[in-house]
Amino acid sequence: NGIEWTNIAKPILADYLALTTAQRSNICLGKRERQLWVSFPASGTTNTKTWVFDLDNRIWSRYTPTTVGIWVTHPDGSIYGASATTTICVYKFDTGTSDPSSAAIAMYWETPNLDFGSWFADKRWFQSFIHSSSSGNTWTLDHYIDDVDQNDNQTFVSAAGTIVGRIVGKNSEKMGRFWRFKLSESSTSAAEAYGLQIEADVFP
Repeated sequence: NGIEWTNIAKPILADYLALTTAQRSNICLGKRERQLWVSFPASGTTNTKTWVFDLDNRIWSRYTPTTVGIWVTHPDGSIYGASATTTICVYKFDTGTSDPSSAAIAMYWETPNLDFGSWFADKRWFQSFIHSSSSGNTWTLDHYIDDVDQNDNQTFVSAAGTIVGRIVGKNSEKMGRFWRFKLSESSTSAAEAYGLQIEADVFP
């Protein structure tokens, strides 16, 4: 910010350190308006995924573009990516809900592991509420118990007058100390999620 150094990499540091030296040497950076784009190889040596850091909200997200080896910022603030493969092509990125070409952008948001204030106690998921726009999108809520995916995948369809959906936990489900939730949406229309509330029963 001009007067001090700020460490912004902590949320992605574990993923960065998991890359090999060869993979790190392929990382490329780009700037789109108030965002920093960092492309890296998810596997192999070709950049296939991108970390995006929002300078205003100070939040990292992850984007899965086509293979990008070079980022270029246009004077109008938009960003272009050049392919990292032998087939050269250039895309303008972040132009809508199906970017690039015609593939829908699948987005998700994942909570950290939640202990509900008592890491040492067992919990059972009671219910959740999803607050979204009235755009008719289908939201999917999956969850993990002690880092094990339960493949529950319950859905809520937003609509006019139905912008808050309730998803009830299963009484038959096992208890766990740490719960993590994943909210996702993958249609070709714009979607907005405003809030996710999680409630759990905590057992002594």
